[in-house]
Amino acid sequence: MDIPSNPAKIDWPTDRVGMTSRLKREGCRAIGRMNADKENLDVVMAVLRILAQHAQDKFAEQVDIKAGNLAKLAGQRQAAQDENERKEMAMENQLKAEAKTLKNRIAALEARKRKVLQRVTE
Repeated sequence: MDIPSNPAKIDWPTDRVGMTSRLKREGCRAIGRMNADKENLDVVMAVLRILAQHAQDKFAEQVDIKAGNLAKLAGQRQAAQDENERKEMAMENQLKAEAKTLKNRIAALEARKRKVLQRVTE
């Protein structure tokens, strides 16, 4: 791969969020200060290798965290859904109990009404 020595002419990979702009800028500045010194080249290359390994390690860690967060969110969502179902069931049971109470009160009122009508017609 031919990479120009002038950093302004390098065809960089697309970085849609700008997370590598400072890395590219500072990397090019460090490379520009090597002054044809092999020791400086070795240091730059070692730093780049360490950064590459760090990026891979950090990515793997972030994947694990993201997977854990997704699992946690799924658990929270399921718990919320279970809680909503429990509340719905409790409300349904409460409404059934209230309906039964109302039916009993209506039946008692109708019985009293019959007694009153029976006394009136006697």
